Amino acid sequence: MQDFPILPTDQSHFVTLIRNGFIPASPERPNVAISIKALDYFHRCHLHCPQFSIQAFTRALADLHNVSFKTHYQEHMRVCYDIYLDLLDRTRQKVMDVLNRDYEDWRLENFCPCCTYELRGEAKLMFDILFTMDGNDSLKRLFVERTRARDADDENDKPEPCRWARLDLRDGRGTYIMQPSEVNQFSKDAIGEMLVTERADGEEENPCSDRWTNMQHELVSLTWKVFDETGWFLSVCRHGFVMIACDMIASGELVKYPLAVVNRLLTVLKKKLGGGYDIGCKFITTLMRSPVAPFAKKHAYKSFVGLFHGHAHCRSCQLKFLGTYVKGMGLEDLEGCERFFSRSNALAAVIRHQSRFHRHLEMRMYMQHMDRTVTYANLSKFLCNNYKQALSILAEHPLLDRAMRQLSVEDECIFEEWLEAEKLYLQNLVKEPEQETLDMEYLQALQSFYSLEKRVQDARRLWRSDTPSSFGTTPDNTRTIETGRRHLYEDYNETRNRVKDLEVRLKIAVRWVPDCEEWKKTSQLLVERTYRRRLDNLERLVVSRIFELTKMNISGSGYKLRKHIAKSLQVRSKTIRTALEAYNTAAIPLGRASLSWDQVVQYAFLADFDLLRDVREDMSQKPWATPKGRGALDRYFKLNRAREEITRLDIEIRRLVTKDLILRQREASLASTSPALAHQVALYRIERGRFDHLHLDRFTRLVQKYHVIPPTILVPGEAVHDAPDRSGTAGPRDTGSSVPDEDSDAETDIEEEEEELSNITEALARVDM
Repeated sequence: MQDFPILPTDQSHFVTLIRNGFIPASPERPNVAISIKALDYFHRCHLHCPQFSIQAFTRALADLHNVSFKTHYQEHMRVCYDIYLDLLDRTRQKVMDVLNRDYEDWRLENFCPCCTYELRGEAKLMFDILFTMDGNDSLKRLFVERTRARDADDENDKPEPCRWARLDLRDGRGTYIMQPSEVNQFSKDAIGEMLVTERADGEEENPCSDRWTNMQHELVSLTWKVFDETGWFLSVCRHGFVMIACDMIASGELVKYPLAVVNRLLTVLKKKLGGGYDIGCKFITTLMRSPVAPFAKKHAYKSFVGLFHGHAHCRSCQLKFLGTYVKGMGLEDLEGCERFFSRSNALAAVIRHQSRFHRHLEMRMYMQHMDRTVTYANLSKFLCNNYKQALSILAEHPLLDRAMRQLSVEDECIFEEWLEAEKLYLQNLVKEPEQETLDMEYLQALQSFYSLEKRVQDARRLWRSDTPSSFGTTPDNTRTIETGRRHLYEDYNETRNRVKDLEVRLKIAVRWVPDCEEWKKTSQLLVERTYRRRLDNLERLVVSRIFELTKMNISGSGYKLRKHIAKSLQVRSKTIRTALEAYNTAAIPLGRASLSWDQVVQYAFLADFDLLRDVREDMSQKPWATPKGRGALDRYFKLNRAREEITRLDIEIRRLVTKDLILRQREASLASTSPALAHQVALYRIERGRFDHLHLDRFTRLVQKYHVIPPTILVPGEAVHDAPDRSGTAGPRDTGSSVPDEDSDAETDIEEEEEELSNITEALARVDM
């Protein structure tokens, strides 16, 4: 027990406890209160380790104070923690108000210093912002099911289960999570026929349009009944800062979610965006038919596929949408969502049974924590590592020169021509001509017809001899023969009608016979089709094997999952050998070389398989199809992307090192009128700038180690619009250009900042209520 003096200015016990650094569990006559320091300690531990729950912390406190744990302790802790979080939000809102950063889109306009903080005189990039988006089903939330209370007169009635959840009108989404109404305006019911998947007249063929579809309704409908929110859809920039997110509600990963995300980003940012998506090739087709199309065309939006997911796409799709072959992409892999999900999956167990408000609150706090600490702290490390990677790739230029001499290539422009030649070649293999398809169908029908016709003739000539002694013992055999003969006639008539129908469609006056020229030509087409289909099956099995091998080496894959994958790989290896034998059998009549087991398992995903598809011409000896030619082609484009990466990094590093004095000036102006609020502004400044010395140290060491890097990237620049505020965010909308960094009086000693940061818990007690 602890007593606190009540001052005349205290309006209630609640104010008294807050003034002394405690938060009560009830507004009137509280008998339980928890210190703000304890709540702050739990808050920070929970952000770094989401599995650290309120119950675990409450049990630890009970054990620390040598008292027995009681259930109501954790209920009190939950109440106090909600109040604590509300105080944090209100305090932060006051700070944002005085900085003129309280409008809804401010965070999205300034989410990342390297993406949004433009400086005067910097080079123009092909894409202002590179980002990636994807869905994740880990953060589900269950429906809460309870049993309806019985009435006094209904003792004999069975209780009926019903969905029940406490009414909570609070909204925990903040500026990170979109409202469902904003997402649903792009649903199939809302925009209707705009989401058709058939290719319109004159529209460019999408090579992967038939490969990627959502899971069928019957496969996921059971999940929709169990969960309310079935996951979330996230977008992050290439540096890992969260841009915007939305809930996936009672559905799988529908197209309305990426449409809503892209619409918000284009509406707010108004920049040239390059977006990565695991089915970006198909998504861009849908996007250009949706209401977002005018914004996408105006701001030159481009859609791509990530480096990892891209290897599951066909080669013709890779040449168009994979970052390696896209000018302006640099070395970005567009797989940032997967890295973010690997961390955020820790939230799954925490929010599975929470209310909608607390689920959103947990998600928002976690995204804020990642942006303000983890992502921003590692931002300079990301930039430095990319710079080192780009320089190491550029150091391989002599290897390209040597390969060009071996291939008798005099100019690097030849590689661009090779790429176009490969694109043109693959475009001609996308689909069988309709006439050839009908011819093959007609030939197969004729083969069946002639076979059945011979069997019918044999059946008509068949006589069965029975003696008086055998006839009485074989009535069942007679009925079986008659039934088989009737089925034979039915199949014969059905096949004959099918042949007639195809002859009408193909306008064939004389029926083909085995010795005619049309029969021989179409038989060859059938052999080629069998070859391609067996190649498709072999390709599918090998790619699945490679992905599973990759999964076995991913950290975080459980022991049981790895054992399951290992067993499935053993089975798949046998299946691959069987498919390989079938492929070689189909390749022999065409004069194609057989493949060995060692060749197949070393194929580089789909790129090498696509070169085997053409049965009319052997493309393996084309310069861009040979192993040396393909190696030189890939190295050429990697060198180009490395140069682009360095250009982008020079701009992003200079944006990050540029500082301003906006926060200090605002803090000084509030010191006399509202000291508590001025202190909060100071804490906000320290929190956002505590990693600045770390960034500058990393950049300095990078420039000193690699002399090819210009030292000018460490010289602060002048903002085009607003001044940044060390989180990676810009200053007030109406502040104008930034204050030059040369004012040495504005620099803060690192030890002083750390000392001020340690006072954040005491500052909560001095919030201007």
